[in-house]
Parts: sequence; C-alpha cells; structure tokens
Amino acid sequence: MDIGVEVSWSERKSREYPRHMDEGLTFAVFGMRSTAKALGGQETDWELLQGKTVLDLACGSRRVPRLDRSRSRGGFPPYYCLLCAKAGADVWGVDIFDCDPKDEGIYHHITADIIQAVLSETQLSGIPGIAGLKFDVIHSLRFADDNFPPDVIDQLKMMHLRSDDLLEKIQQQSKELLKPGGVFVTMHKVFKI
Repeated sequence: MDIGVEVSWSERKSREYPRHMDEGLTFAVFGMRSTAKALGGQETDWELLQGKTVLDLACGSRRVPRLDRSRSRGGFPPYYCLLCAKAGADVWGVDIFDCDPKDEGIYHHITADIIQAVLSETQLSGIPGIAGLKFDVIHSLRFADDNFPPDVIDQLKMMHLRSDDLLEKIQQQSKELLKPGGVFVTMHKVFKI
C-alpha cells in the first residue's frame, strides 16, 4: 500500500514548503516505521494503522510563524498525522498552532499548549477534544523523549523546571490515555500498556 506524501520539486522550492520540509517528512517517516514495529509488524507495514486511533503530541502545523530556526525546530507540517490518516487511522493531533485549512477534515486538529496542560490540573487527558478518549497509539518526537528543542528548554528554565520532570509527566499522562495494548512511540523508546 503506497501512502507516501507526494511533493513536487516546485512545491519544495515555494514559500509554502520551506527548505526544512524534508527534515520534517523524514521525522514523520521515522515515526511511521517505529509505530509499525511497535504494533508488531515490519517497518513498512503501515497498513497496521488501519482502524487504529492515534494521538500525535506536538503534531506540527503549516501555520507556524517563521521563527528563528536557531532556537526552534518549529514549522513542520503535520506529516505524521497525514501519513497515519492516509493509512486509515483515525487521528488526533495536538499543537500550539492552529490547523491549516488544507489539512482540515483529514485529521482532528486540537490547538492547545501541551506544556501548560501537562503542568496544570488539566493534564493531557483534560485537553478539550481528547478528554474521555483512549488511543491505540500515542506518538511524539518533540515532547516525549530527550529530544526537547531549545525553545522548550528555555521555557522550562524560565519556569524553574528540569526537562526530566516534564518528560516524566508527559510519559505518565500519556499512559493514562492509551487503550489496553496501546503503544506510546517516541524518538528512542516504545512503551506498551
């Protein structure tokens, strides 16, 4: 089953698809491969996502303002969400930035500040749009491993928090959102419930 994202060379050179786009797509494909393996298949068995419910934390948005790239890795389109949806999953993506109209209807986009939710009484499970839901797969390459970008590290320092503290809270709260047998996929780890 071919579920690749087709992007022409002219689109890659346009303002809409900035130069760093290929890195974002690389991360998404890496996430898809990790997810397929976590679900018991080979790296290319993306059809295993058919009918699954997926939550992507810090999914990305095409609507991210052009930030200082030296301080943030922000700005990737929600490739993982789009690939999962194309594979037949029912996908929710949470990001601090709004959904681009191009992506509306492809996946459920929820605009929320993940760090604030995790550190408050709201927690991940209380974010409007995912409250009361359980997922087969939770994925995050940005917020759920030792892969925090510089802008998040700076935010944590201002709050006098260590990245390890936030990581532990995200992992614990994510486990509460997983269905029995669900998987939590990060850059370097897979947790199963």
